[in-house]
Amino acid sequence: MRHLVLLLLWALAIPAQTATPEELSSLEGRVLNAATGEPIGKANLRLMRIGSTPESRDWLRDYSVASDSTGKFVIANIEPGKYRLHASRNGFLNFEYGAHGSQTTGAVLDLEHPQEMKDVNLRLTPYGVLTGRILDADGEAVEGAQVQFLRFQYVNGKKGLAFVGQASTNDLGEYRNYGLSPGKYYIYAQDFSGPPTLSKDKEQYVPVYYPGVTDPAGAIPIDVAAGAQASAGNMMLRKAPTVTVKGKVVVELTETVGLPSVWFSRRIGHDE
Repeated sequence: MRHLVLLLLWALAIPAQTATPEELSSLEGRVLNAATGEPIGKANLRLMRIGSTPESRDWLRDYSVASDSTGKFVIANIEPGKYRLHASRNGFLNFEYGAHGSQTTGAVLDLEHPQEMKDVNLRLTPYGVLTGRILDADGEAVEGAQVQFLRFQYVNGKKGLAFVGQASTNDLGEYRNYGLSPGKYYIYAQDFSGPPTLSKDKEQYVPVYYPGVTDPAGAIPIDVAAGAQASAGNMMLRKAPTVTVKGKVVVELTETVGLPSVWFSRRIGHDE
């Protein structure tokens, strides 16, 4: 019995080779910079089996390699199956072989029958960076301000500004957002440093769009190019007349612990 248990443990620890060398496939190609055409070394290539589950243990047959200094990579001894090839590298947008963009699904590589695929080239787009600084009405840096980034996208067949990322300002009022696809971005900022004051002053700091307007129709986009760092410069928060909303929260569950919270969130963006 002891020998039988050891044999079972060994079989689980070392997946069996289910294909002969004649049935195995290979991929060979290069990773290139989509903007310059130059080779990209140290890119991570992962060949992922489609439909793999922990129960089937097919995930053990994923393959990972890195490109060399010339951008070349080779994945050998690939077992029969269907795969997708994914590439990633610091400073570049993730990409799947055969995809039409960094955020789309790539092509399915059918390797059910043995093949030697060559010239499997992947072109990675260097990502952009967007920086800026948030100031208050006195020109002083605002620490902890929330900065959101918006782009026009189609949602349910309708084009409108959609949230694509966010950042917070440091003690100098500076923010930095990286990993951006090339395109035009709108900036939306608000100060979350504390609740509104309880003074009789009806003007409070309100969320603004770059370059400092409260109406999204007056917002100006910042163009971020591939591999470039764009700066929005200084963006000043504005005070505007505000109103007070009062109400009452009724908690009907008798065993509820803690105090209820109420948040008012302004709709971000606009439809085009």
